[in-house]
Amino acid sequence: MKSLLIISVIEWTDTYPVAEPAVVCPEPNGVVRNPYDCHTYYQCRNNWPQLQSCPNGLLFDSIFEWCDEARYVTC
Repeated sequence: MKSLLIISVIEWTDTYPVAEPAVVCPEPNGVVRNPYDCHTYYQCRNNWPQLQSCPNGLLFDSIFEWCDEARYVTC
């Protein structure tokens, strides 16, 4: 008796929207602001951006490269 193996290929498409394009680190190590969300920034380590969040109520200040109160940050 011969067996027939049928393999079906299903193309899976995510329905989740892409939040933002890929971030490129301008230098191997440092921080980069997130142009889409002032509550977050990217910590670059060996040219690998890692999304970081500011503590509650703070926004990322791209001039001083730290999280600060909203009244001191232009977002």
